[in-house]
Amino acid sequence: MKWIAKIEIKNFRSLRSVLIKEVNDLNIFSGGNDVGKSNVLRALDNFFNDKIINFDEDFNIYKKASITKTKEKQTISVKIWFINYNYQNLPPFFSIKKTWGKNGKIISQINDTETWRRSQNISAKRLDTALSMFMNRFKFTYIPAIKDNECFNVILTELYNAIISNTTGSESEFTNTIQTFNDKLSGFSQDLSKNFEEKAGIPSTISIPTSVNELAKRLSVSTHNLDMPSFKIPLFNRGDGIRMHYIPSILNQISHLESKKWHIWAFDEPETSCEYSKSYSLAEEFLSIYSVKNQIFISSHSFHFITLKNEKVSRYRALKKENNSDVVNFNKELFTEQELQSELGILKLLDNLQEVYDKFREERKLLQENIDIVQSATKSILFFEGESDRILFKKAFDSLYSQEADNFGYSEPADTRGGGVIGEGASSLAGFLYSHIPKIGEMLGSRKIIAIFDNDKEGVDQFNKIAKEYSNSYSIIEIDGNNILKHKNYSVYILKLIAPTFRDKFVHKESKYCYLSTELLLHDDNIPISNRDIIPDTLPQKFSFKSDKKIDFANKIAPDSTDFSGFKKTIDLIRKIKSID
Repeated sequence: MKWIAKIEIKNFRSLRSVLIKEVNDLNIFSGGNDVGKSNVLRALDNFFNDKIINFDEDFNIYKKASITKTKEKQTISVKIWFINYNYQNLPPFFSIKKTWGKNGKIISQINDTETWRRSQNISAKRLDTALSMFMNRFKFTYIPAIKDNECFNVILTELYNAIISNTTGSESEFTNTIQTFNDKLSGFSQDLSKNFEEKAGIPSTISIPTSVNELAKRLSVSTHNLDMPSFKIPLFNRGDGIRMHYIPSILNQISHLESKKWHIWAFDEPETSCEYSKSYSLAEEFLSIYSVKNQIFISSHSFHFITLKNEKVSRYRALKKENNSDVVNFNKELFTEQELQSELGILKLLDNLQEVYDKFREERKLLQENIDIVQSATKSILFFEGESDRILFKKAFDSLYSQEADNFGYSEPADTRGGGVIGEGASSLAGFLYSHIPKIGEMLGSRKIIAIFDNDKEGVDQFNKIAKEYSNSYSIIEIDGNNILKHKNYSVYILKLIAPTFRDKFVHKESKYCYLSTELLLHDDNIPISNRDIIPDTLPQKFSFKSDKKIDFANKIAPDSTDFSGFKKTIDLIRKIKSID
């Protein structure tokens, strides 16, 4: 949710004069150490919570040196441009500037609403009332990089206050009995505990101490040991990574309870102490869950956060420029040549790291899905390049050997699992055979995996690649005059489609002259002219199958009126392999 549109910070720590534009729902600040990214978050905290600052420490040292010569007044200021969605007595877009003096306190607060007020004929009193109501709607929470027990105590107290203030009858219930209120709290804590278990994988419960004095200070949070559920471990005894995952869940629960408030979060390095996979999921949660109702500002070194890309995300890079830190929106603004070399090279590296990690996650997901298939199978499994191949072979099996059709299982269609399992195409099938088989082969037992490649260029090339480059795992055997690849340790067999007599010219010793896909095991009268991609300069004339709707084509093939004899040689070979002891 977006309320802040633009930020200007002057003379605060390393930020001598910075204008941050294109502020979004989720805003990520990255950069080296001591370049000022965290100072943006602290400046916002000072603004919204009217903090008293340590002026001598917080005033920009380079500005201090120049002022000594010119005798200017020493001040620190933060100016924020707001978007107004609700208040008729305020302009739709306006700014407020707060200035701190040498005593560390706010000495002035000004806004730019006067011109608009006069044009709308609104009294100064009405506008001031609306402005006060507008600012009172905000609740700004700053989470520092070091998230110690004190930080957690403050957040848990905020949760307690949110429940007390936003639950009808809570205070009177508490007056009567702590236990009754504790029961009420447990209802609220269920969603939070469930959310935390989904994110961190650890069950937890929230309860209120039985001491009245302690109740006002903090809630207690216990997590459950996964091996011994009856044993509870205080959250404060858990590692920093586990505790970090709990913080945004608690804050999000508070924002739901305090629905009339506008919540803004500032997180310093939320990835602190998180392992790679947890950091990835945490970054995704900030984007897809937490920034929906809250506006969020984050400083981070993690590529999971820095490489987040979405229309609701703005990414900034904090840079050292002479005597000033600058903050650049690297999606919108241009870098100098020096910055391009020093900063964009880093950002490109981080983007590449994210791509590598995404590929790793997808591969791991793919492996788990294939493990699920093998473990759930009760019979030998046939793997094909694509879903249309599976459909046609099922129909052919039913037509030619109806009594044996149920003797085989089929790998699930990739499209029904979000692109998972093997995926589509010869290269994806080959990747499964040389990458995943070593990880799942032991699970096969007496079952067999039989993989069938098309006898076209891509299929033959992948078959030959496995035979040549993975000869330590697969050996060539011959069955009925056909070369088959057999895994040396597991019951895994790989074959190519066998050409029926009417397609014997569609295969060749050289892969570049091979055109036989599963669709071409059908006779010509089943293949419309529009689906034939004519191969030039061939006699007799050859063609490959073309269609961007192969699955629709396969589904339309009528089993009762179609001649599936072209599939017989390949299916007979599959049956022969299944019978091997």
